[in-house]
Amino acid sequence: MATLIFMYAALIPPLFLMWMVYRQDKVEREPVGLVLQVFLLGCIIPVPVIFVESLFESILSIFGNGFLYQLLENFIGVALVEEFFKYLILRIRIWNHKEFNYRFDAIVYAVAASLGFAAVENIAYVFNFGIQVAFSRALLAIPGHTIFAIFMGLYLGKAKYCVYISKKEELDPRTRNNVLARSRHYRRLALLVPVLLHGFYDFVLSIDGILPALLFLAFVIIMDIISIRTVSQTGLHDTSVQD
Repeated sequence: MATLIFMYAALIPPLFLMWMVYRQDKVEREPVGLVLQVFLLGCIIPVPVIFVESLFESILSIFGNGFLYQLLENFIGVALVEEFFKYLILRIRIWNHKEFNYRFDAIVYAVAASLGFAAVENIAYVFNFGIQVAFSRALLAIPGHTIFAIFMGLYLGKAKYCVYISKKEELDPRTRNNVLARSRHYRRLALLVPVLLHGFYDFVLSIDGILPALLFLAFVIIMDIISIRTVSQTGLHDTSVQD
């Protein structure tokens, strides 16, 4: 019985947020099977993530345990590793998929990959540290992973739209090259922005004191507001990225 309670406590928050984002897809909702597949791929990536994070931790230990170590560990050893593997799922499984035919689709799949990862991470935390961590993670960690994914999907959707525009016959070669360069720029942002947000989130959370705690709280509230607005506006004004 206790095991079931722990599982429900760990899985309900990510599944609820997945549903909340999914229902904002106003134009053409994604196939549930494909969304589930991406979610399950997200559930698998903790395996390579743990290995790579351990490797980075060993390398970064040469900096001791001070400010520089905390900075590099949070931004590179954790944020870059985790967001890279989430991004890899989207690039390999979704980027060229026929169902990725609207900009908002990238947000749905990015959230699916991220919350798959977060669900497994949540299970590990709840079973290792008890049911009491489920509440705090439901308010902070799970929405955090969702926020990072929303920005990843936002920029990946813009990148795909640029590729779509570049195929227009009326474009001259110079304009086409500029549009494709913009697509590459958005693809870089699709990884860079989530890494910076994730790294800042973890770094501030790792610092003791009232001021860091207030900064963390303000950051979470502001990012929640921006993310909700981003999802709402992108869902309402969605555009096609395929003919």
